[in-house]
Amino acid sequence: MTSEEERFEEHFQRTYRRNEDGRFVVQLPFRESVDQLKSSRSLTLKRFLLLEKRLARDPDLKAQYAEFIDEYQSLGHCHEVREEEDPPCLQSYYLPHHCVFKPSSSSTKFRIVFDATVKASELSLNDVLMTGTSSQSDLFSITRYQRIFWRGHLSEALKVLELLTVTYGTSAGSFLAVGSLIQQARDESEDYPEAAEVILNDSYMDDILSGSDSIESPKKLRRDLEELMLKGGFPIRKWCSNSEDVLEGIPEGNRETLVPIQDSSANEVFKALGLL
Repeated sequence: MTSEEERFEEHFQRTYRRNEDGRFVVQLPFRESVDQLKSSRSLTLKRFLLLEKRLARDPDLKAQYAEFIDEYQSLGHCHEVREEEDPPCLQSYYLPHHCVFKPSSSSTKFRIVFDATVKASELSLNDVLMTGTSSQSDLFSITRYQRIFWRGHLSEALKVLELLTVTYGTSAGSFLAVGSLIQQARDESEDYPEAAEVILNDSYMDDILSGSDSIESPKKLRRDLEELMLKGGFPIRKWCSNSEDVLEGIPEGNRETLVPIQDSSANEVFKALGLL
């Protein structure tokens, strides 16, 4: 590892904790240059007002956008900040956001992307965050550096929402999420040795691809993986296998869906990490 990657790893090990539900709570790993970060509020507000005009021209898109933000709030992934009670300081960072579509996804075809590359003066949020090795979770990180603007209608007052989870779009997001996943496997390795090994060695980001030469072995592994991951607040979904026996007992809603191959006589297939 580089010296910065070593500092990031040390920072993660020193500062992470588990809450009462077993979930990981992590901190953003700032470089010393964070003291030079300026507020991005005015620039991000301009970007939001342009987004709002775009959404006004496309009611269907606006409805999907509002549904996403509403769900984010209902799940506790963000909360409203009243600036009169918690005024923005020089270093408050506001994230612009926009939407992307991924029609090939079997789960989230529409999602909002947060942009931590916007430079307030000379630096962006990503410029002042350390980046770790390819080592991330469903985490909570309460910070004034992850604020966004939102309102459902032009008649409403502008809201400031503070994102409370590890946010993709920040340079530290991948390490914080994968790092928590790895730590979860290490913490539970005594009770679930095989499942922990699979998480450590057969995973890429939030996908696990593994298998066995028998039917019974992956059935037990599946149960152990579910138990191990739930202890950290990580429910597993999109299960798939070339053996229906392995999937026995898994609700349809937790199974991966088949996708057809265009212009092909082949059977429908699963997608994993972009591969058919």
